[in-house]
Amino acid sequence: MAPIVIETMPASDQLSDTTRRGFADMIATLAARLTEKNVPVSRATQLATHAWTSVEGALILSRLLHSPEPFDLAIAHLAFSLSRNHLVRANTWATGGTGHRFHGNRRSVRHVHTT
Repeated sequence: MAPIVIETMPASDQLSDTTRRGFADMIATLAARLTEKNVPVSRATQLATHAWTSVEGALILSRLLHSPEPFDLAIAHLAFSLSRNHLVRANTWATGGTGHRFHGNRRSVRHVHTT
């Protein structure tokens, strides 16, 4: 949608309003899916906004650079953001809240911070 917005704003109030609502709906829909996966509402909205910002920015950069690399970078960063949210929860559950994971007979030195 970003190329449409860039090409038409502010020439058409109707198209501007439609694209604004479209982005708001896309963010709200993704945030709702994230909350279904136990992501807190405020964090889900942040992640959804970041996801669409990344996708739309990657679309523009990929077209300009003739490369899929902006999408690869966006996907990697978004996956990290989501996994970090879930790793904190998973580690808290799996480790009894200590943040340490046990692997076989040795304890991992990795500690997960919840900040």
